[in-house]
Amino acid sequence: MTGSRTSHDASESMAPPRVDVETGATVGGLVLRLALLLVAAAYTGIALLPVVGDPALRWSVAVLLGAVVAGLCRPPVPHVLVVLGGLALAGGPGPFDPVVLALLPLAHLVLRLSWWCAHVAPSAAVELRALLPDARRLVVIQVALQLVGLVLLLVAGASAVPVGVALGGLALLGLTVLVLPRD
Repeated sequence: MTGSRTSHDASESMAPPRVDVETGATVGGLVLRLALLLVAAAYTGIALLPVVGDPALRWSVAVLLGAVVAGLCRPPVPHVLVVLGGLALAGGPGPFDPVVLALLPLAHLVLRLSWWCAHVAPSAAVELRALLPDARRLVVIQVALQLVGLVLLLVAGASAVPVGVALGGLALLGLTVLVLPRD
């Protein structure tokens, strides 16, 4: 029978076409959450230096808060951690505490990793190619902020001038604007 279709031919034409998909190197959602836990714990542990003197207690609290942020990675949880860390340093001696230079990249990483964790399920993965533009942006922002921080450290070391405090406020404002997620 030429020209007539059998039921077998009809089922083959209804089958979806085969599609092969290749992906590059990936990072799992659990790995992102582990990285967030570690970075949030490091940020908290360093920020609590002037407040909690006992290292065992400080790092226990830091790991606990890091786990909370990694588990509840959606706003406002990571943002509250960053603000509380800044408030812990507010009572420090002098106009500019050098530990801020260590906290800036950690705070930035906490916010960016929490964004990625909120958008990548624990069982999913994200390609490294998707993470690279965010990582490049983070490096550029941190280099600029570290340079501003070093200038402020030099100014604050010479004398506590209001210009240094104003520059610090502008740097904090710039960091806030630059790291807020834009969905």
